[in-house]
Amino acid sequence: MAKKKKETYAICRDCGTEMVPNGACTMNEIKINGRWYKRRSNGYNGECGDCNVGDGKLHHMGCDMEDCPRCGCQLISCCCDKTHLRKQTKV
Repeated sequence: MAKKKKETYAICRDCGTEMVPNGACTMNEIKINGRWYKRRSNGYNGECGDCNVGDGKLHHMGCDMEDCPRCGCQLISCCCDKTHLRKQTKV
């Protein structure tokens, strides 16, 4: 009986986690035009077809399904000046 190969997934260049099904990016804020914004979560029913995140979880950066929290357009193609990501924890 042949061994089943382990599936491999891309690694998010920003949070460093593997883009496994139902996963999530851990970078929850993005700096746009000099101001920090909370990133929008996956609002679709089920997994994102591009970056595999689960419903209600944050897309991995570069996902073509994420909306810009500033202008509402597709984040990867909008004209907003995106400069930094950060993981902000609740205090």
